[in-house]
Amino acid sequence: TNISMNAISDSYVTWCVGCCYSPDFGEGYPKKKDYEKAYEWFKQTAELEQKSGDGIVQCILGDMEMNGQGCATNIDNAVAWYRISAERKYDQGCYELGKCYEDNIVADTNDNLVAATNWYFKAMELKYEKAKEAYERVLRKLKENAVPNAMDAKKEPAELVKEAYNAFVAKDWKTGFDIATNISMNAMSDSYVTYY
Repeated sequence: TNISMNAISDSYVTWCVGCCYSPDFGEGYPKKKDYEKAYEWFKQTAELEQKSGDGIVQCILGDMEMNGQGCATNIDNAVAWYRISAERKYDQGCYELGKCYEDNIVADTNDNLVAATNWYFKAMELKYEKAKEAYERVLRKLKENAVPNAMDAKKEPAELVKEAYNAFVAKDWKTGFDIATNISMNAMSDSYVTYY
């Protein structure tokens, strides 16, 4: 920490210094416990990793911005950091972004529960421990809110399975979910539809 932060161009070094200052992150590092300095060092790490990185530091910055640790609380910035983290396929970043959608913190979609399902599913694929429970919780909420379409009652189950499949392939999760949950489980012959 005797070197100017601007002179350090190695994100691993800035990461390690941030972990030393952070009371919450970086198990095994000697602790100085200063959220403001941890935030500064983690932000420098994120700047050095603008075009690369694994998304961990962006998720930490999201947590810090969400909780006002070392900086003023800024929900929009927190969501932006979580989004970068999730787009880099960091499991917890996907989960936290899903949580933002589920809690209606994000308002960039018509259906936040569907977006939450999508991000929780990605976190599940990446083996994030809490994601499966969150995913199932949101699916239950979606099912409670689903409105059966009377027109679909006239369609054959095979036709509905095909529509659900096409919706899922197009990542139109809500339409796929609404169709699939109104089809008899016995009629579900497509493993892709039942997987989702």
